[in-house]
Amino acid sequence: MTPSTSILLSALACLALAGAATAVGLAETARPAAVSMERTVPIADSDIFAEIDANKPFRQIRGGQVGLECAGAKDISVASFDAAGGFDGTAQPAGRRFGKTADPLDSSKQVLMFAPSVSDSLGGAGSKRCELSWWITQPGVIKPYIDIWHAFGLLMPDGGYDFQAVISQYHQLTSQTVNPWAAIQAEKNGLVLFVRHNTMVPPTRATNQTRIFESPGIPTKAWTVIVTKVRIDPNEGGRGYFQAWRDGVQFADYAGPTGYATIEQHPTWQKFGFYPWDHANWSKPATARVLFKAPVFVRDPTGSKYTEASLRAYVLAR
Repeated sequence: MTPSTSILLSALACLALAGAATAVGLAETARPAAVSMERTVPIADSDIFAEIDANKPFRQIRGGQVGLECAGAKDISVASFDAAGGFDGTAQPAGRRFGKTADPLDSSKQVLMFAPSVSDSLGGAGSKRCELSWWITQPGVIKPYIDIWHAFGLLMPDGGYDFQAVISQYHQLTSQTVNPWAAIQAEKNGLVLFVRHNTMVPPTRATNQTRIFESPGIPTKAWTVIVTKVRIDPNEGGRGYFQAWRDGVQFADYAGPTGYATIEQHPTWQKFGFYPWDHANWSKPATARVLFKAPVFVRDPTGSKYTEASLRAYVLAR
């Protein structure tokens, strides 16, 4: 299967991302795999509305409050950590579960590290997860009906998992238990992007419409840069879309409704890190280190001011 292939939702995938669900999977037309040769436009600081640069103190996080759920604990303020701080797990093997570490490919730089263990508690966070939540207490920072870029570097040195884990996801605050409307999941042999929408009020898992896009390979030895461009619009006939690239190769190009119809009442917020929802099948590695470089959100005021190459260059420079 090529990096740009979109596949039908299978019965197994219906179980993914926080529980069993009945859903409708739709096939997309594959695009040729080609590295982006677009112009690189420097990103204006005024267009950046959220960023975590591990080379700066945690208190300088841009974009609002960020909370940590990790190793059975939750609602930990990341801004409270000092320069060398982080969160340590108590289950064996004890040690740092979240914090900063030297970039393994450039020791002069710092990156974010998540390192949940198979022995971590299910209490508190509700899973053996280790994730940051952006804006759950400040919903609406990710606005609908505007063009938004998001990018981050990803390195998974302990890859080759025998389980599935979410590394990035978009949620809406809602009283209904529905899956995240978009998520990137790591599996044994690659990354998988889920994009959902639902025009029903209230939304339910049974009425979710889901599309899936695959990108083969786990980045275990070198950074891979994920860039997405999205317009949240859950309306049929609207201007919603979700595009995704990996190292300049586009693997998702979906145009249609994005998110749930309750977007006005329940705005979008985002989580990233490592959420092994499939932890019942987790046997190796005992501790899974996942590194993130410079996660950033950028508004595109014209919809075409920036390119994938612009976001990729920004991440790699940090």
